[in-house]
Amino acid sequence: MAEPFKEWFNPSVVAALGERQRQVDPTFPLDRFVREATDGLAAFELKGRVTHIAEALRRALPAEWPAAVDRLLAAAPDSHRR
Repeated sequence: MAEPFKEWFNPSVVAALGERQRQVDPTFPLDRFVREATDGLAAFELKGRVTHIAEALRRALPAEWPAAVDRLLAAAPDSHRR
């Protein structure tokens, strides 16, 4: 049987997402982000995992929305940039 899609959102993906942010911003709180995003992650289904990771990322990014969006876009793979 195929692996459930929710399993794609796992600690390895969280760490990779954090590393991309750290490459863009050396002050990105990588350890805190990974800890918060993975704490309790296994208990969630797909939507819960996505929300849990997104909330941890939001807490780790700058509070100012334009700065947060700039960091997200800068860390996005080239295929996702405008």
